[in-house]
Amino acid sequence: MAPSFRLSSAPESADEATAHKEIYDQLPRVAETFPSAPSLIGLPCSRHPDGWYTFTNGVVSSMVIKEHLTARATDIFLTTFPKSGTTWLKVLLYSTLHRGTDELVAHSPHQLVPFLESQVFVNDRIPDLSSLSSPRLFMTHIPSQSLPNSVATSGCKVVYLCRDPKDCFVSLWHFWNRFMPWDIDEAHRQFCDGVSQFGPFWEHILGYWRWHVEKPNQVLFLTYEELAADTLGQLRRLAEFVGCPFTTEEQKHGVDRNIVEACALENMSGLEVNRSGTITIVDSTVPNNTFFRRGVVGDWRNHLTPEMARRIDEITKSKFKGSGLLLHPQFLQAGVCERHGHQEASDGAHHGRLHHHLPQVRHHMAQGAYVLCSPPRRPRASVPFLESQLFVNDRIPDLSSLPEPRLLTTHIPAQSLPDSIAASGSKVVYLCRDPKDCFVSLWHFWNRFVSWNIDVAVRQFCDGISHFGPFWEHVLGYWRWHVEMPSQVFFLTYEELAADTLGLLRRLAEFVGHPFTVEEQEAGVDRKIVEICAMESLSRLEVNLSGTTDFIEKDVPNNIFFRRGVVGDWRNYLTPEMAMKIDEIIEIKFEGTGLLFHPQLLREKGELK
Repeated sequence: MAPSFRLSSAPESADEATAHKEIYDQLPRVAETFPSAPSLIGLPCSRHPDGWYTFTNGVVSSMVIKEHLTARATDIFLTTFPKSGTTWLKVLLYSTLHRGTDELVAHSPHQLVPFLESQVFVNDRIPDLSSLSSPRLFMTHIPSQSLPNSVATSGCKVVYLCRDPKDCFVSLWHFWNRFMPWDIDEAHRQFCDGVSQFGPFWEHILGYWRWHVEKPNQVLFLTYEELAADTLGQLRRLAEFVGCPFTTEEQKHGVDRNIVEACALENMSGLEVNRSGTITIVDSTVPNNTFFRRGVVGDWRNHLTPEMARRIDEITKSKFKGSGLLLHPQFLQAGVCERHGHQEASDGAHHGRLHHHLPQVRHHMAQGAYVLCSPPRRPRASVPFLESQLFVNDRIPDLSSLPEPRLLTTHIPAQSLPDSIAASGSKVVYLCRDPKDCFVSLWHFWNRFVSWNIDVAVRQFCDGISHFGPFWEHVLGYWRWHVEMPSQVFFLTYEELAADTLGLLRRLAEFVGHPFTVEEQEAGVDRKIVEICAMESLSRLEVNLSGTTDFIEKDVPNNIFFRRGVVGDWRNYLTPEMAMKIDEIIEIKFEGTGLLFHPQLLREKGELK
C-alpha cells in the first residue's frame, strides 16, 4: 500500500495548528536576517547560515525539519542534489522495500516518497511521522550539514546519489524552463557561482562525500553514471546496504530484474499517472511529466559550449582537490567526464622506493578483516593459515592475546568453520576465481612437488576431489552466507580485484570498518598498498625469492606462491573439451542460486577478455 502523509500531517488540535502556524510565520522573518542572495529564476532566494541557497520557503522548511524531525535507527534517507536521478532512486528503493512495482502504476514517485522540504513540512504543517511503520523512507535535497542532528546520531541509513555536474546543470536548466524562460548563459553563470537550488553543487556533494568517508556503513555514496551502467548490480548493492538483500529465491524468480525493468525511465515516463497526473509541490500543482526527460549520460554535449563545459570542469577539479573524491573509483574521473570507469593515473612511485613504504602498509593491514576465506590457490595476504600453520603439530594456540582486530585466513568451507564466527558477527571476506584459472593454478602448484598428469587432475577436479573441494560447494557455501548476511560476508572475485584493485581495496577497507581517510587518499596510502602488493612487486622481494615458510612440518619455498596471476591463463593449458566440461558443471551447480547472475561474477562462464 502506498504510504500517505495525509493523516499524520493533520494537526491533532486547533491549538496545535495555531502553534504550527506561529512557527511558520516567525521563520520567514528570521530568514530575512540571513545574508542576501540573488534571485533564482526570478524568484526570491535566501542564503542559509550553513552556506547554501534555495527559495526562501525551502529555507524555512529546512529549519522546521531540523527542529522537529527525529530520525530512527531504522530510517532510510535518500539524498540528492536536484536533478541527479532523484526520481529514479525513489522508485528503485521504494520497490525494493516493498518487493513489488504495482504501486508505480497508480502513484507518481513523488507521492510514494514525498520530499520532506517541499511536500511534507510545508504550508504551516509540522506532521507527526512517529506513526509511520519502519523502515521509514524519506527524501530530501537538504545539504548534510543542515539535516536534523538525529540523522547522524541515530545511525540510520543515508543513500546519496550524485551526478556529473554538467549533466546535472543541463537537467536543472531544462526543468525550470518548463515554468519560465531562463537564459542558459545566465543559468550557467549562476550555477558556477554556486547560486542554485540547494547549491553550491560542489559543497553539497562534498558534505555527503566526507560523511561517507567517515561513516561508510551509514552513508552509501553512488553516482548516476554507475547506476545507469549497471542498474541491476547497483540495485542489489542498495538492497544490501539498507538491510533488505534479495534472496537466492528472489533472484531466481527475477524479482530484482523486474524492479529494474519497471523503474526504467522509458517505462516510468509512459505510465498514465506520470503522463497526465499532477502533484502538489509547496502550494503549486506540478505536472508529473516534468520529472521525466531523457536521463542520458553525456547529454550536456548537446547544450553546452566547450567553454561552458571547461568552466564547470575547472571548478570541479579545484573544489574537489584534496578531498579524495576525484580518486574514488566509482566517481567521475578525468575532469568529471561522463564515464566512471577510467584507468587512474599512477602517482609516479617506483618499485625501488617500495621498501620505504612497507611500515605504512603493515600498519594499515593490521586493521583489516577478521577472517579471510578462499578455495586454494587464491592470492593471499601474509597471514598464517589456521589449518596448516597454526593449529598443527599438536598445537592449540591461545589466540586471545592477539590485539584486535585479529586477522585470520583459512580455506575451510563455510559449513565447517567454528559456530562462533557466524554468531559473533565477525567480518568474513571471501575471494573466488574463475574455476578454470583456479584449476590451472592448483595443477601448477602441486606439480612443484609431484608429477601430476593434467588429464587426471581435470577429472579429479570435475569429480569434486580437490584440496578443500568440491570447488562449487566451497563457493556456494560462502555465497549463500553472503546473500543471507551481506553485512557480515563480503563476496568478491579475483577478476574484479585484478580489474580495479584500488577500487576493491577501498571497498574492503570500508567493509571492515577502516576506510581510507581523505588525508590518506591524498597522501597516496591506498595507492602505495596497491603497488607494494602487486604480484610483480611481491614476487621480486628477497623474502619471497629465497625465503621459506613452515607448513605443518615442511619448509616450503615462498616463491612457489607466486606464478603469473593472469586472468584467462587457462587458455594456455586446457583443451576446449576440458574447459567446456568445467563450464557445464558450473552452470549446473550454480543454477537457481543467483550466483551466475551476480553482476560481479563471471557471467560469460570464464570467457573474460
